[in-house]
Amino acid sequence: MYNKAMHEKVLEYKLFVHKSHMNTKTSDYYVNFFFNEAIHGKKLSWNWSAFFFCSLWFFYRKMYFEGLFFLLLESILEFTFISFSISKFFAVDNSILQYYLILVILHTISGCYGNYLYFKRFQFISDRAPIDKNKRTLYFTKKGGFSIFSILLYCQIKVTIYMFIYTIHPL
Repeated sequence: MYNKAMHEKVLEYKLFVHKSHMNTKTSDYYVNFFFNEAIHGKKLSWNWSAFFFCSLWFFYRKMYFEGLFFLLLESILEFTFISFSISKFFAVDNSILQYYLILVILHTISGCYGNYLYFKRFQFISDRAPIDKNKRTLYFTKKGGFSIFSILLYCQIKVTIYMFIYTIHPL
């Protein structure tokens, strides 16, 4: 049964995802996932954007902690590959294949849990949102959605990490 409370929650989902009440393909995708998550508690789903872009997708969706976590894992993996030539670490000659296998596993985890983590972000923001409807609407549009600035932030962090890695271990 679809009641007024559910309607309000769907509007909040849309505001959080797309900064408007409009129906778009993206907002419909996330609203459906959020709605199913809220009802059924489903944690696993697939998100192609989270799979292909991994840490960049988390930054784009303003999930900085998760984005930084995956970015650091990717960087540690790359540093390990460059520094220790992973074949010595795993005692196998196909080090490049191992590197990409681990990277695919990391991206698969991101693809499987990206929607769930995004929903958890919504819940976190929703719990802290003001009670007043107008302030709440503004809060969701500010805290949710996506950010082009976040992509620039991601690039700056990535360049800084690369500079650090290649300072420690030049090619």
